[in-house]
Amino acid sequence: MTLTLPTAKIFTGTETNNAQAKQAQDDMLDALIALKDAPLSISGPSKATAATDSSSAMSPNDALAQALANPVAVTAGGTANALTTTLAAAPQTTLADRMRVRVRAAYANTGAATFNLTLGTTETGAVPIRKGALAALDAGDIAGAGHELDLQYNAAATAWLLLNPTASSGGGSSAVAKIVAHAMFGGF
Repeated sequence: MTLTLPTAKIFTGTETNNAQAKQAQDDMLDALIALKDAPLSISGPSKATAATDSSSAMSPNDALAQALANPVAVTAGGTANALTTTLAAAPQTTLADRMRVRVRAAYANTGAATFNLTLGTTETGAVPIRKGALAALDAGDIAGAGHELDLQYNAAATAWLLLNPTASSGGGSSAVAKIVAHAMFGGF
């Protein structure tokens, strides 16, 4: 089976905005959902190998399996500075380098924050959330209820990187910081 992505050109100019990026995600998700009846084989490191080999990053196939299992964001529980959530159908039980999770915030943060993700029935523990060049969050980096957080795990730093802090919150949200973050952690 061949996957053909939509032909519409959504990126114009030199920068994209959140609406354009969200539309691209939605278009790709629609294309992936169309594959739900197609046989899917996963090659590369097995989940068991990834769980025991701390040097291996999540393979692209495991990332695809994760996206298919959890295609939409879940709402975070916990408190403003100690977010929690559970992915019941997670394809793995340990955090993997560059693993991405989308979570809808319930509150605005008031300072440094942590994220405790439960994968299936396995809690991963309260892990710091950072931004930019691994700086601690400032008050308001998580805007509040409905802010869809794009979190990427950085195994070397043992931290979640918030890829989309609120622009008005100051430090770490400049274009330069975003470019550095994407270059460091395999972004875009």
